[in-house]
Amino acid sequence: MRTTRLLLAAAATAGLIFPLAACSGGGEGGAALDWEDSPLAEYWNAGYDPNLTEEEQQAQWDAQNTEREELIAQCMVDEGFEYKPAGMSGTTISYGEDIEWEPEKKEWVEKYGYGIINNPYNEQVANEPEPEPSEWVDPNQEYLDSLSASEQEAYWIALYGDQSEMTEAGTVTEEGDEVMEYDWTQYGCQGWADNEVSGGADGPYAKYEDLLTRMDDLYSKAEEDPALIELDAKWSSCMADAGFDFQKQAEATEGFYEEVNKIYENMTEEDWETGGDPMQSEEAQEIGKREIKTALADLECRTKTNYNDTRLTIQFKLEEQFVKENKKELDEFKAAQEQAAKG
Repeated sequence: MRTTRLLLAAAATAGLIFPLAACSGGGEGGAALDWEDSPLAEYWNAGYDPNLTEEEQQAQWDAQNTEREELIAQCMVDEGFEYKPAGMSGTTISYGEDIEWEPEKKEWVEKYGYGIINNPYNEQVANEPEPEPSEWVDPNQEYLDSLSASEQEAYWIALYGDQSEMTEAGTVTEEGDEVMEYDWTQYGCQGWADNEVSGGADGPYAKYEDLLTRMDDLYSKAEEDPALIELDAKWSSCMADAGFDFQKQAEATEGFYEEVNKIYENMTEEDWETGGDPMQSEEAQEIGKREIKTALADLECRTKTNYNDTRLTIQFKLEEQFVKENKKELDEFKAAQEQAAKG
């Protein structure tokens, strides 16, 4: 089946810890409910059609890029320069059509585990022939060459902003990490055009930051639900019988992601230059073997405890109440996304 990508992206942003239910569709995990049954799904996914083909999505992307380039040209002329809209020839969108993501089926888990080290998407990329190299030609190069050095510098500042004076506002997370916030006004004509086409880096989301925060908080509330605490305890007991020490189902995958992050963190400049796939290294494949063993036990315990269906029932109950209490604001958020999608 094709996954609803924006819904999953929203789930990941919210820090949800039950991604395995995303494409359950019944499966061996015993889940009758599905992520797409979520009462909030229509609000997370407003303006996005999950049934678009790759060709339709490509056409949509091309149209947005054309509009962006025409706006850049308009802006550059206003700044006193010539500018021909630059196409992105050769740039294509691909999501791996016809690839099944089935973490609720034993035969899939036996091969991929959670899909962290090995998964069908990576296999498809590895088996695809290398694309023929194509050289992109800037239609503005001849004009650029006609400018003096100082005029060229002014041209680039008008197009991309003054990098030497650029400042970014940072937000410090609870973990102490600083997250830089994008300010389109500092990025010249390109930043202005991006903002006109997509409403900035966050599109319609920035205006509804408070609503999104409250939507995210629902999943923290789900973690505190006594029924979910009891469910995790049953799952944990089942996993203990299989030789694993986890208190919550989310913990089963956390360690593997941490190990993968360390592999990337330890890569040297030479590793990056040689272009080898770190997930095919001996270290990664050893992790993959443990991943499959853990995922198989997890699948069996989720099946025995009816984990996915029970968890989604708890979540959806909270979502239904949230929709009732915030219907007007949610409808406005939905309309803003649909309007942004239309451009």
